[in-house]
Amino acid sequence: MKTIEIIGVLGAGQMGGGIAHVAAAAGYRVLLADTDKQRAEAGKGRIDTFMQRSVDKGKMEAADKQAALDRITCVDGIEDLGESDFAIEAATESIELKKRLFRSLDRALKKDA
Repeated sequence: MKTIEIIGVLGAGQMGGGIAHVAAAAGYRVLLADTDKQRAEAGKGRIDTFMQRSVDKGKMEAADKQAALDRITCVDGIEDLGESDFAIEAATESIELKKRLFRSLDRALKKDA
């Protein structure tokens, strides 16, 4: 079985941001994508805010927060998720959109992802 080191998350909204947050906190490198890099960066900003609340409440160390944030890389789009070992789709609930996204993911990801 292949070791998973890099997780690609497609969708930087509430669900995708939560997935990226948990994956990064667990020690995985995360590639976070949305419709554009600006949206991915906004998602990472929300993760930062959420983690800061945990730091403020004494539930997380500031160094752990920074280490987790450093493991999240915002990318321009699906085509930049290519080095992911595992990808998670967390886009808007539209079957047609999801079909298009999965076709694009299939082309972008490594064969063994």
